[in-house]
Amino acid sequence: FFGTPIICAFGSCVRDMLSFIPRRVASRGWATSPSLLPRCLSTSPELCTLTTTSPTTLTLTLNRPPVNSLSLEMAAAVTAKIKEAESTPGATCLIVESHSPKVFCAGLDITEMHEPSSPRLTDFWSAIQDLFLALYTTPLTTVTSIRGHAPAGGCLLCLSCDYRVMTSGGSIGLNEARLGIAAPYWLPHPFART
Repeated sequence: FFGTPIICAFGSCVRDMLSFIPRRVASRGWATSPSLLPRCLSTSPELCTLTTTSPTTLTLTLNRPPVNSLSLEMAAAVTAKIKEAESTPGATCLIVESHSPKVFCAGLDITEMHEPSSPRLTDFWSAIQDLFLALYTTPLTTVTSIRGHAPAGGCLLCLSCDYRVMTSGGSIGLNEARLGIAAPYWLPHPFART
């Protein structure tokens, strides 16, 4: 297995670089996955950031150009930031927004589903479900600030929040039906709640 020798060879250095990955993700073996290492060792900006807007409000900004598509790494990073926000003393509200003025989130990264290895596909779907559950069940009041478009998984992110605010000119909805893809069985609940 490729990841294990790297962890052993670099010791705590790699473990420190991977510290942003939640324990649950690490316990599933993702921390030793070679697919995570290129992104972890990258010098590019973080996939998402968490900033303090006021003493009680935090802002989680999606930053995976060009369209904030949800890869395994992106889902794990957003979930980690939600957990970090929950553990921030005095925080009561989490605003979720996009760095892009044109797209909030385009949904799932379709390259994750094109000829994937079986373990990666399993990890990907688990990370996506963990993300939606973390956002849907967080004790923080959640608000989605939608600038631009939010199709498919981006729509689900918005539905998982308590409130949604959208600029004019954007769009939101599920495009799965047009593509002949069945939406997850748990999707009707957020739709009914909204």
